[in-house]
Amino acid sequence: MTDNARNVLEAAISRGREGALSMQTILWVFASSTIYVPSGTEPDENMTNFQPVLFERGGTQMVACYSDLDRGDAVRDLAPFMVTMTGLRLLNGVPVDQGIVLNAGSTIGFDMAPAGIAAIRGEIGR
Repeated sequence: MTDNARNVLEAAISRGREGALSMQTILWVFASSTIYVPSGTEPDENMTNFQPVLFERGGTQMVACYSDLDRGDAVRDLAPFMVTMTGLRLLNGVPVDQGIVLNAGSTIGFDMAPAGIAAIRGEIGR
């Protein structure tokens, strides 16, 4: 079973899987898209008390994030608060030793290791 794309980012990921878009293009779309990051506690404006959901992949901690608000429902018991930000803000805020998991449990998503995040940060110039 395949999920249906709900927004431009998800359509870009689907088109990438078909070979119509490069991963570089998808990452630029990700950087400019609205992303939802679950938090176990309610952060303030300065992101104090921000407590993201972390997955482990091959010994690396990965921050959970979602391209659609409803896709994060699976972790609501762990993290009842959803922080809205751009993909670029997330990429710039993730610690250098952590990666991200976009849409865990969905067929429309991807994992990005710390090295990939560093590469896209360098490309975007942030």
